[in-house]
Amino acid sequence: MSILQQLGHLTVNEFLESYWQQKPVLLRGVFPEFQSPDFKPLITANELAGLALEEDIESRIILEKGNLKQTGSEKNKSTPWALHCGPFEESIFAQLPESHWTLLVQAVDHYSSDIAQLLERFHFIPSWRLDDMMISYAADGGSVGPHYDQYDVFLLQAEGKRRWKIGPTYDEHAPKVDNTPLHILKDFQVDEEWLVEPGDVLYVPPQYGHWGVAEGECLTYSVGFRAPSAEEILAGLGDHIGASLSESQRFSDAKRPATQTPGVITSEDVQRIQQLALKLINNPEAIAQWLGYEMTHPKYGAPEITQDYQEQDILELILNGNLEKNTAARFAYLEDELTSDQVSSAGLASLFVDGESYTCSKVLAQLLCDLPFTQLSIELQNNAERLSRDDFHVLSQLLNTGALMES
Repeated sequence: MSILQQLGHLTVNEFLESYWQQKPVLLRGVFPEFQSPDFKPLITANELAGLALEEDIESRIILEKGNLKQTGSEKNKSTPWALHCGPFEESIFAQLPESHWTLLVQAVDHYSSDIAQLLERFHFIPSWRLDDMMISYAADGGSVGPHYDQYDVFLLQAEGKRRWKIGPTYDEHAPKVDNTPLHILKDFQVDEEWLVEPGDVLYVPPQYGHWGVAEGECLTYSVGFRAPSAEEILAGLGDHIGASLSESQRFSDAKRPATQTPGVITSEDVQRIQQLALKLINNPEAIAQWLGYEMTHPKYGAPEITQDYQEQDILELILNGNLEKNTAARFAYLEDELTSDQVSSAGLASLFVDGESYTCSKVLAQLLCDLPFTQLSIELQNNAERLSRDDFHVLSQLLNTGALMES
């Protein structure tokens, strides 16, 4: 699949200029294939329910009304906006009411190559900004309630219809519904309302209130994005830069005047601390390194180690077209301006995979990071002669950590 160039009535560039991180927009017919009667679903509701049974897959069921069908003292007990967390037993689905519930499964792209390919169509935004593809099945009336997110999201309607209500921006001070672990807005103001059909995409920036209610059964794909908070940036950069500093790099106050008020912290003291902090953080290479580690760090843990591949095994795998990316792995590399002169002048690149760094040729970094994963094996074949021995070593490491796989 190719990267999207058109988002309904907008080109990608028009969308990025006027809507991205600015305001919501409904994009009709972005995926017209979803409207075709001959279209085969990328994942069915039953398959989604099957993923929710797995121990290592994050899943939730949200009930707005009613509760699980139970017996004894729990019978007929109803808790508004009840949250149940997986993994689930298969029997739970027989206990659900006929309406007003939703199943949500995170990171479905990690377990379905079809969903992973669909996610790659959103690579007009850098892939390191993408988080995962969450998929929700909703019974009639199903919803997760009016809420806002801290991240951008594209909501692709895959099957059925959902009525979306869009509100203004909210923050942590907005009143929430009591007696539920869900962050549901108590006073939700509706500014716009749309009925969304298969193939349509609703874009919602961070902090904007939104509320989608299924009209009949429906499946919705949510493409979420990563954005480190200011707290995470300060703490992460502090840890990363601090780890490379020596004990001798300290606060200094040479030539300070004698004080008549020994208990006071002066503005000059604060300025000295500020100047030291700014000097230490004024380091684009260190910031880039931290960003590479942070934004490729796997949310759900790194893939399991598979086998002990050696460098001599790699060429055979490449020539046979038997090397592919694990769809759960995260890849990124730094542009030349952010790498050391020694690395960039040698035609090398700083590669980051699942929170680890590697040095490899720029050719290999671009193959691993910029190509759709379905094209990697053939392009590795086409470029095998351009790869160095060090590249083969990196490939063997990536195979042994599970970021790459033998197909």
